[in-house]
Amino acid sequence: MHTGFKEKNNLGFFTELEELGVKNFFTYDNSIWGHMGISSEDANEKYKKLFDLLEINLSEVIYIGSSHNNEVQFLDENNLPIYQAFNRHDKSGFVVINTDGLITKLTNIPLIITPADCAIICITGVDKKDGKRFITNLHAGIYGTMLKIHTIALKLIRDNYEASDMKVFIFPSVSSNYYKKSLDDKLRGRLAKDPHWADFTNIEKDMFSMDIERKLVSDFKNEGIDEGSIFVTGVNTYDEQEKGRLFSATYAKAHDLPKRNFAVGLTLK
Repeated sequence: MHTGFKEKNNLGFFTELEELGVKNFFTYDNSIWGHMGISSEDANEKYKKLFDLLEINLSEVIYIGSSHNNEVQFLDENNLPIYQAFNRHDKSGFVVINTDGLITKLTNIPLIITPADCAIICITGVDKKDGKRFITNLHAGIYGTMLKIHTIALKLIRDNYEASDMKVFIFPSVSSNYYKKSLDDKLRGRLAKDPHWADFTNIEKDMFSMDIERKLVSDFKNEGIDEGSIFVTGVNTYDEQEKGRLFSATYAKAHDLPKRNFAVGLTLK
């Protein structure tokens, strides 16, 4: 497993993913970028600044409106025009797709998501049937990970593409040192169905902490992704909010602050 990322212009990115022809970023300085929710008061100004810097066309942006579930869709030349015609966000003008993950081969279509602790996953490879590269942008929080959004996406890729040379990139998420949640009936049921979770959780007095990143890496390895093809940043959102670089919902709750989001983007060149 590879750990680390590069920083330029107050943005973090994986150089290895750039080398594969995938422009990628996460906003990495709260004093520069601030809250990146698309309904925020100065969203248009901030996103224009961001996309001018990245040379991205604002009108082509796809915003993924996650519901913390495990729905994954393909985005292609057939359904893109429908979304573009009917799913424009009033304030930002972005095309909004309410799903938890997208898989696409479309080039020059930025896929944006705004997390605040959850892991964002890019699975990329080449479909040998047509020689085209594909990417995912998946939102994997606690429920999405328990509902196996990442393995669902892998199955969809393998069922529909002749996928080769797959690599996985996991963007910053919260550390299990800080993330604690009430063990409600929904979570109890999920833990019971997948005892393997016991290796990645710590339960104490009806509260549990969990390590989403370690679970994701373990599952990808079990699905046949070589450890040398998995990339992580090596930072977590809680510590990074304390340093003023990323936002963390867990940090905000612990310090009685308003919840804020950073942005993660992926574009096939």
